[in-house]
Order: sequence, then C-alpha cells, then structure tokens
Amino acid sequence: MAIDSSGVNHIINLLQSNKLDQSLEALINLKIISSPVYENLHGIILARKSLYDEAKTQFNKTIELYPDFPDAYYNLGTILLNEKKYQEAENFFKKAINLRENYYEAMFNFGNVLRLTNRISEAINIYYDCKRIRNDDFELYNVLAICYLSRKSYKLAIEYFNKAISLKPDSYEIYNNLGLVYYEMEEFNSAIHLLDQAIYINPSFAEAYLNAGNVYRDLKDFDKSKIKYDQALAINNNLHQVYYNLAKLKLDLKKDFFGAINDLNHAISLNPNYHLAHSLIASAYLQILDQDKAKFHFEKSINKNNDDNYNFCLSSYIFNTNYFLNFSVNEYFSLTKNLNDNFILNISALDTFKYKKNNKIKIGFFSSDFSDHAVAYQIIGLIKCLSKDDRFEIYGFYNKLKEDIISIEFKKYFKKWFNLFLLPDLDIISLVRNENLDIAFDLSGHTSGSLLNIFRYRIADKQITWCGYLNSTGITNLDFILGDKFVFSNKEGIVFSEKKLEIGNCWTNLKISSNLNVTSEIPAIMNGFITFGSFNNLAKINDQLLQSWSKILLSVENSILYLKNVNFKNLDYQKFFIKKFEKLGINKNRLILEKDSLRDELLNCYNRVDIALDTYPYNGGTTTLEAYSMCVPVLTLVGQNFISRCGYSINSNLGLNKWSCFTYDEYIEKGISFSKDLKLLDEVKKYLIQKRTKTSLFNSDIFTEDFIAIIKTIL
Repeated sequence: MAIDSSGVNHIINLLQSNKLDQSLEALINLKIISSPVYENLHGIILARKSLYDEAKTQFNKTIELYPDFPDAYYNLGTILLNEKKYQEAENFFKKAINLRENYYEAMFNFGNVLRLTNRISEAINIYYDCKRIRNDDFELYNVLAICYLSRKSYKLAIEYFNKAISLKPDSYEIYNNLGLVYYEMEEFNSAIHLLDQAIYINPSFAEAYLNAGNVYRDLKDFDKSKIKYDQALAINNNLHQVYYNLAKLKLDLKKDFFGAINDLNHAISLNPNYHLAHSLIASAYLQILDQDKAKFHFEKSINKNNDDNYNFCLSSYIFNTNYFLNFSVNEYFSLTKNLNDNFILNISALDTFKYKKNNKIKIGFFSSDFSDHAVAYQIIGLIKCLSKDDRFEIYGFYNKLKEDIISIEFKKYFKKWFNLFLLPDLDIISLVRNENLDIAFDLSGHTSGSLLNIFRYRIADKQITWCGYLNSTGITNLDFILGDKFVFSNKEGIVFSEKKLEIGNCWTNLKISSNLNVTSEIPAIMNGFITFGSFNNLAKINDQLLQSWSKILLSVENSILYLKNVNFKNLDYQKFFIKKFEKLGINKNRLILEKDSLRDELLNCYNRVDIALDTYPYNGGTTTLEAYSMCVPVLTLVGQNFISRCGYSINSNLGLNKWSCFTYDEYIEKGISFSKDLKLLDEVKKYLIQKRTKTSLFNSDIFTEDFIAIIKTIL
C-alpha cells in the first residue's frame, strides 16, 4: 500500500533496516490520529519482534476499528499460518481476498494453507490464480513444484523447480527440493549432484546433508550415508529427521533394532508428533516381540496426523494389526474406513468408468512384487498358463521402478506391461481405464507399493483382491476377495468388506524350484534327534507362541529349534532371542539361529527340518508352501480370519488335516506326539514326495483350471 506520510515512511525504513526497537519507539512518538495504516504497522512491528500474542491483539484491534481494512486480516492470518492454526488462518485470508481484488500475498498464503492441509488440487488452482497476477515470484514456482511432487507429477515438479531456480539461482532450498524429486524417481546420481549444489551455496544447510545421507543409504553406500547424517547433526543436533533416518540406516545395515529404537525415541523426544518415527518404532517393537508398545506407537502415528504421510502411517498400522494377538474386527474396520475415506482424488476431470464387454477376457494384475518376492512365486505359474490360453488377454501393472530377472520373465507372459511407479494417480486411473479391463486383481492389499487408492475409483468392471494381502481390505469398489472354503468360514467374527469368491481347491499355488533335491529320509533318522523349524518373519512370533514352542522342546528330548531369518545376522538380536528362550528353560545349545540365504539355498535348508512350526495369529503363507514344496509337514494353529487359516487351508488341501490345531494345547500335544512317531514322519514325507505335485498347490495347470472356473462365475 502506498503511504504518503513521511513519519510512516521513516518507520518503514527503520523496519527494513531491522531496527525494530527504534521503529516501535518512532511509531509511539508519531503524533497522528489513529488510522488503519498506523494500527496495522504497530502489529507488524510487534510481529517482527516475535511478540506474536501482542501482535495478534493489535491486528484484532485494527480489524475491530477498521473492519474493511484487508491488510490486518492478511497479517493476522499469516501469524496463525505460522502457528499451524490452519482453519483460523484460512478464514482471515478469505476475508482479505474478499476485501481486495487480486490480493496476491493473501492468495498465496491461502494456497499455502490448502497445501499444508493436503487439499492439493485446490492449492494448485489458487497458485495458478496467483501466477496470472505475478509470474516472476520464485517462491510461487517452488510451492507449485512441491504440490506436483506430492502427486508424483515429476515432470511438472521438475519444470517448476527449474523455473524457480532461473528466477533465484542462489536458492539452496530449491536445489534441495529438486534433488528430492530425482531421489523419489530413484535417479540417485542427479539427486546427489543437486544436493551437493545446495550444500555448495549454503554449507550450513543441514537438511541437504540429511537428504544426501538418505540417497547414499538407498545406494547401499552406508559409510557415506553415515558421514552425511553426522554432518547434518554437527550443524543442528536437534534435527529430529536425522535420528529417524539414522534408525533406518541401522535397520538396513545390520538389523540393529535396539539401536534404532534408541534413535527413534530421541527423534520423538525432539518432536513428540513425529508420526513417521512413531510408525517405524512400532514396527521395530514388533520385531522384538513387544506388541503393547507397538500398538501404542501405531496409535500415535495416526493421532492428530494431518501430514501427507497419514495414509502411509495408517496403511502400515492396518497391515501390522495382523501380527497382534488381540485386535478386534471392529477396530480393524475402523482403521480401514479412515483410510478409505482419506483416499481423496480430484477425478472430476475423468468420466466415470464406462465398461464395454470385450471379445476376450481382459485381466489386469497389479503389484509391486513382480520380482524376487514371495507373491511372484505364487502367481507366476498362473500367469504363464493364462498367457497360453486364447480366451484371455493378461496385463501386468508394476508399481516399482527396478526390474530384475523375475520381472523380465513376467514381461514375456503379459500382452502389455506397464510400469506405474513414476505416474501420478490420476494418470494411472486414466491409463488403466483406457484398457477396458474385465477384471483387475489387486495383489498388494495394505502392503508396500499398494495401489488401493486406484482401485477405490474403479478401474475395471470387476475388482478382486488376492494373494498379496490375506485379509479384507475394507476398501470401496474392491468387489471380491479370492479364497477357498477353508480360509472362508461361516463362523461369527469372520468378516469381509468384499464378497467371498470361493475357488475350487486351495486359494494359492507355488512354483517349485527346479534346482532342488528333496532328501527321501527324514533328518531325525540320520541325526538321532528331532529338528523343529520356522523360517517365518520373526514379527509373526509372540510370547504365547514362544511358550508353546518351549513346552514342545522341553517334552521332546534333545530336540532342536531351527530359526532362519535376516534379523539373525545381528549378534545382539541373536542374544535377545536366546535370553527369551532361556527364561523359558531352553538352553541356547538347542537353538539354531541362522541368517537368511538366497532362495534356493534357503529351500535346501528344509532338508534339515523334520517338522515346521507355523506362526499364529499370522500364519505362514509362502513360507508354509515352501516347507511343503520340500516335503516338510507344517503344524499350524487355526484362527478366525483369512490370515490365521492359511495353514489350515494348505494342510486340508494336502489331505493332512491332523496337522491343523484349534487350541494351543492341541498344538503342543501334537508337536510332542508327532515328533516321537518317526514312522509317521517318514510316511508323511514319502506321501508328500508322491502327492504334492498332483495338487493345485504345486501344479499350475490344475490351479489355473480352478482359477478360470471361478472367475467365469462373475462375468
């Protein structure tokens, strides 16, 4: 606003010279009658002196005296914005904009409120309105780019960050932001170059060191990653994000859960509302079998979380509930409802999906696991069989950038292959709808790389969840969940948001590796003792299960428990598990704790196992199938949802019903009695050698027939 008063101009000059006390004194001594400019300037000086409560009082006074003066609304809104009081700030910015046409500053900050409250589409619209008023503001292009980055619109994000840099070449923050785009795109060398440029411009910019540390961590250059984190802390040892990422480094490098928990607790002490840290520490507590602390921190991760990581934290919580011994159906669906409701995309630009019946049946499979992953080994046999059937056209939609030898094999079988990783959600919806699929299969559920937000908006005539997540998703427009009569039950308490699609035999199939030899003799005959084994994810283990295993070991003389998992590469973690068992009366000499191996080597390790012990309530899926592929029987506990009935289904389909238990006592009793009956174990092994490839579990042709039969019922 142009100001003619020489006294006021003098005060403004003092403000611009950062002479705050002198400017306040000059204002007080200014002998003029109250005016909106005078009152507003008083508030500005107080705000510049960080006297924010007094400044807010002054701006409110200005508004009361001069209700049509827009600058007071704008200035009060700006303080509230900085205090993260977004709703109040929004109201004042709207008032300022209504009072002054094309009020750029108020519009810009209103856009910031929308962006910071995850109303990205609305924010972009406001920023474009700002651009029509001024097209030379580097900060405007920076925030536009941030919006597009949040939507994975990488091309536009890069364009606008580069425009911002052209207007302000010395902005280290924008170089840092542009580096983050390339980091998300996994173009790590470009990311490092830009982050180095940010550091060159401002060697004291701690965030750039932090981000460079993250890039080096993903490059598996852990030494450089640690150096960058240390440099960030040398500049600012209260930067809570560094401790979070140091924890991730410790987990990636050596599965140091205890060190990671210490770092995460420190991060949370610096920022109690650090939701990502709460989510990660919850997962870490699950790995050390502390379900109470895990649940506490998962709750914290979603409490008062208005950040753009809310969906990530909530989806992580939903997935991990499957490990909990006591988590009610109502609690579970309350979480999935929140996630479902938060999948908000601006699809007004897209028509409702209009399906036209195809000549051939077009099926799309969606996953981030078309690679060396458990899901891939369960579906590749089916995909290969379908590719040979002229009645079908199959499409692969892959949500990971990197491809491996397994990905390359998958690509041979699909009519079309799409890599979705770099595409914004709206572009994915448009792309998939254009293929006019009869059926879309979600193979991820609430696991990493999930595309549930895409399924939420209907991309095929029929939508089915299967294989990758063995529970109800709770997400709108997922029409069916594929299972069998054993994982589905009419008992009260087993609830699905989807309709149950019941396949003829078993819900799954596994490709048996051709590089393996199954020993014909049970290990106990050669060893003189029984070897129990579990190669499951250790988060599936809990104290009640450990007690059951220990009771079995104590009752079976000289028996051994063989656990195999990546976590055991950490010696402290081994000691932790040994202590857990020693408290239950099991000497460490009766434990084999071994780190993971490449898949074929891991499978060969089953030749050392007599009986595999399943986990509960999260049963083994692929792990159980792999044990049976090596002709090792699996003793399982049966629960009340899909994920705790997987072992029951596999056992039943193999004709080994006696190996399924419905109480802990039965599980312990059979673990003891079966292990003492070597004749039984020998007969079961010989039976499996003859039987397994004749079932849908390990015969892809049989499974494919079942699969085709059931999907025809919904077309």
